[in-house]
Amino acid sequence: MKNVKILFFISAVLFLAGDILAVIYSYQYCRRKSESQEYTAQRDLDTKEQSELISGAEKRTELPQQSYTVVIDPGHQDCSFPDEEEPVGPGSAERKHKYSKGDAGVVTGTTEASLCLDVAFLLKKELENRGYTAILTRTDNYTLMSSKERADVVTKNGGDVYIRIHGNYDDKSEKTAGAECIVPTPENAYIGYMYKDCLELGQLILNSYCVETGLVNRGCLQRDNLVGSNWSPVPVALIELGYLSNEEEDSWMSGQEHQEKMARGIAEGIEKYFAKEGES
Repeated sequence: MKNVKILFFISAVLFLAGDILAVIYSYQYCRRKSESQEYTAQRDLDTKEQSELISGAEKRTELPQQSYTVVIDPGHQDCSFPDEEEPVGPGSAERKHKYSKGDAGVVTGTTEASLCLDVAFLLKKELENRGYTAILTRTDNYTLMSSKERADVVTKNGGDVYIRIHGNYDDKSEKTAGAECIVPTPENAYIGYMYKDCLELGQLILNSYCVETGLVNRGCLQRDNLVGSNWSPVPVALIELGYLSNEEEDSWMSGQEHQEKMARGIAEGIEKYFAKEGES
């Protein structure tokens, strides 16, 4: 009985430490954003002063070089898992299942976890080629990771944005097709203060993704029941790549060339987001 109490105490301490880390990192994110805005305001003032001194000269004021870190989460896993639960957000008494397996293509049989990982690897390479640091929450299909544990990777690695990759499925209609993004609402109890950033990130990614792939743009949805998003300390967007329940879309997404387009589209949206952050 004494050992059980000790184990319970250790678990409680570790859980509390995770909450504290998430709060600290959220504070750091807000501080970094505020400092960026202050720098931009000063930059604009300096540029105006130079304009007054150098009439008619061509001028260009650049932001300082900044390395951004993107954390990519390929959804789900293909291994068996225990029936365990975790809080839906920091400090929440409400709990949801820790793990989920995902769906599979109706034609290819490709699991959602496998598709997401393939695209995530290509996205990582694409972002690194563009000069960003890219980190995957998982690199195989057989490692158990809960939604909170995936979000913890963002905190531990100083991520600037968190991109969650999933495949969609409609068990009511095989004709449903297209891509969509999911972001929190302004009323989200855990990350509602990042709503505008999340929405902008989601919209830029989805628009670029659909232009690159030619898939139907189904728009950005707003939901607050995604545990992996609720634990994020930075702007987060979940992209649904397409419908595994649609025969044509399932087959299309399985092609290497098409997956490269998917990765390029997501990367282009992320780059546009960082460009806007530098201007704000």
